[in-house]
Amino acid sequence: MAPILPERVRDDDRLIGQLLGQLGATEVTANVRGALDTIGKNEEFINMVLAMLMTPE
Repeated sequence: MAPILPERVRDDDRLIGQLLGQLGATEVTANVRGALDTIGKNEEFINMVLAMLMTPE
């Protein structure tokens, strides 16, 4: 099954984290990176659930 979230989205998320870090928002940056890491670890499950939800009954 092809991932629903394109690679570009993940690249954009990394860029957002870098920009926040440069602005000195270290706590926010850590939270964003933690959230993105969790999403990445669960990406296969997320894609599977989204595919099931989009499948007509």
